[in-house]
Order: sequence, then structure tokens, then C-alpha cells
Amino acid sequence: MKTYKTIFFLPRTFFFFALLLLLNGTTVLYALTIDAQLEYEVAVLNPESFKKHNRIYNYELNHAFSAPELTDEGVLDTPLTVFYPVLEGTYPLVIISHGWHVSKKPNASLARYLASQGYVAAILSAKEKSYPEEFIAAFESAYTLLKMANENTESRLFKRMDMQKIAIIGHSMGGTAALHFSKSTPDIGAVIALNPYNGASSLVERVGGKNEVLGTDLTALHIPILIVTGNKDNVAYPEKTFEFYEHCNISAPAAFFAVKNGVHSSGLDTKGNMLSGWFDIELYMRYRLLILGWLDLFLKEKISEASMPYLHPAAFEAITGWFYSGNTKRYPAYAFRNFLRR
Repeated sequence: MKTYKTIFFLPRTFFFFALLLLLNGTTVLYALTIDAQLEYEVAVLNPESFKKHNRIYNYELNHAFSAPELTDEGVLDTPLTVFYPVLEGTYPLVIISHGWHVSKKPNASLARYLASQGYVAAILSAKEKSYPEEFIAAFESAYTLLKMANENTESRLFKRMDMQKIAIIGHSMGGTAALHFSKSTPDIGAVIALNPYNGASSLVERVGGKNEVLGTDLTALHIPILIVTGNKDNVAYPEKTFEFYEHCNISAPAAFFAVKNGVHSSGLDTKGNMLSGWFDIELYMRYRLLILGWLDLFLKEKISEASMPYLHPAAFEAITGWFYSGNTKRYPAYAFRNFLRR
């Protein structure tokens, strides 16, 4: 099983220069849009119409191709959609799942953004998506299809993915499944659960259960775990989500963040609704940068402006206003262990 690796830092002069920038007030830029590295031009395989789920990008990609090999009609509603850098090379892989009875479309903007930052990002639509345990098969299918494509000389993804650097991201029930799928897949190097579902109101639990099958025991997971929720999540209660963090392996890097004013869909590019909450671009950008920072740190093992708050207490202190708990006796605004550099 993969364990936490030592992080190799960029030259010290760069580290302190970047830290100085953060401490001198450019954290405002970080909070809005920033990432230090040059963006990659992006291509997409199996594009769909994301118009109703796209408030971030106002232009279509110039490079779009069909990839029928990324199809599993028994498990996936549609073929995988994959965003990747046009520039030749091998990149870390990120697999992203949706939640209860939706599709991959609200994750398209995140996947496209991650590709622009040097990742291959695949989004899936599960066929069975009523309970957390049902998403496991979709992750397994996506992982297998991408591994085969990476070895297929006829695929546009041939040797484009570093299969030793893989992250899994899931939202809601997909987030719960992402945590548990990662326990049984040794190639996974990091996992991110966005508003993972572990129960809520009695009304919601009548529809989605209480996560009785998978549970919250993550002690067998020895890789970095990021859990993000919102203090106003009425679908997956933050105090229930915090139980995942409480049951993480105590020797592995882990973080829990309750985003201030965050709702269940704050990490998605979608209009939203009365139950899950409405789209808020500021909250979405915060989710996006927290995700990128975690991937940069634990997949690429690099310092970037997105990963800086995970590396230095002063940089993290600059964004503590992003987080809030409505009841600290039930769950904290944030908690972390085994990675913040001092």
C-alpha cells in the first residue's frame, strides 16, 4: 500500500520569496484567481454540452476528440470525459465523481481547470447512484478504462498519465465512495472528498440512507486525505462529515475544512437548487484552490501558490477567514495533521 512520501522542496530562495509575497498582502490575489505556474492549453476527449453547468469558461476548447474506448455501458451512463494538456508529456491523473442522481457535468469546469494546471482529469457519470456504495463500481470502471488507455498505442491518452500519481475526487455520495475506493486501490496517492455524505436530516436519510454500508472507518487508508464541507450544508451535515476525519489513519496527512457560508454544491459549477444551495463563484474558487493545492503538494510534491497554505502556518493563517463552524462542539472550522510545515 502506498504511504506518505517525503516532500522535495524547490530552492529555498523561491520558498521564502513566495512566502514573502503572501505575507505582504497578495493573499487577496490568491483568494480570487491565482496560481503561479503557466497554464497549459487543454484538449478534451468525449466532450458534451456543459452550457448549463459552466459559469467559469466562456469559450469552447479547440482540441476535442472522440474516445470510444473510454466506455463501459454496464456501469457508466456515458463515456468518460477527459481533459488533458495538449503539450506532450506525462501528467498525474485525477478521477472525479459526482453525487446522488446527477452526472459528471457539474465537475467539467473543475476537470478543465486541473488540466490547465498540468493534470489529466477524468469525469464520470455513474449508472447506479442512489447510495454511497453504488459509486464504487463507477470508480473501478473509470480506473480500469484509463489504465488500459494509457497502455493502448491507439489511444490519445497513450503514456500521457503517470499511473503512480493518481488522485480520486468525489462529491457527496461520490465523496464517500472516493474515500473507500481508495482503501483498496494501491496506486492512489491522494483523495479529496467534497461534502461527503454520512447522513443528514431524517427526510434526506429516507432517500439516501445513513451511509450504513460503507461507514466512516478510514484507518486502513494511509494516503493524504482532504475533506471539504460547508457550514451551511443541509444535505450532508458537516458534523456527520467530520466523522470521516475523526476516523482517518492518525499517521497519514489529513485535513478537514468547513467553508464559511458553504452549501452542499459549493464545489460544483452548477446553478444549484433550494436544497443544495445556489452557485457562488467566490466559494467555488475557494474550493478549487484548496483542491489544486492538495494535488500540487501530494501528487506533484511541489510548492505552488495554491499549496503554500498547506506548507507554512503564516500562509494558512492568511486564509483562516474562509472557514467557519456554526457549532464548534460538533465540528471545527478546520482541523489538520501531519503535513503543515513549521
